[in-house]
Amino acid sequence: DSVIFDSTNGRLGIGKVTVPGTTLDVAGDITIAQSSDIRPSADSVTAIGIANAAGVDFATFDTSNSRFRIGSSGAPNTTLDVRGDITLLSGSDIRPTANATNAINIANAAGTDFVTFDTVSGLVGIGTTTPTALLHTRSDGVAPLRMSTASLAHGMTGLVPTDIFAHISHNGATVGTLVFEAFSAGNNEALKFRG
Repeated sequence: DSVIFDSTNGRLGIGKVTVPGTTLDVAGDITIAQSSDIRPSADSVTAIGIANAAGVDFATFDTSNSRFRIGSSGAPNTTLDVRGDITLLSGSDIRPTANATNAINIANAAGTDFVTFDTVSGLVGIGTTTPTALLHTRSDGVAPLRMSTASLAHGMTGLVPTDIFAHISHNGATVGTLVFEAFSAGNNEALKFRG
């Protein structure tokens, strides 16, 4: 039979289904006419779920707030809520819908932006949402730039960790003054200029 109705449990099986396991159990592809919708009976934050064979949801549609969650069950917290890694095809782009001075941002869990991409002028801001140079860093407490290598151990632990060989900072947030420090192990030169 291609259609089986389980009147005891109120279930319908279509295709090669001997005993329907859910309200609608389809063994085969489902074709939906163009411009048709899949709609819940009522909007909610977990209105539609996609589950594995064990019935555990791994994707959820929030039709109340137009949000989608993938990677675990539960209501999504943002427009696209991904609980896991994201893999992009090599050469793929992350693009905004329109260029702007703050077109793409990377934020912490509280929603505070700490990296901003200005796609109008091709600028990147770290610690600032209004970059004015190709790379614009702002730091009120930590060093804006440090460079390290795992094989270095200079021993000057009172200044910086022993794997740091270059440290760029300021002489106080209200004073300014560029401070450039270089470190080396033993009697090796800490800073070289070649030209």
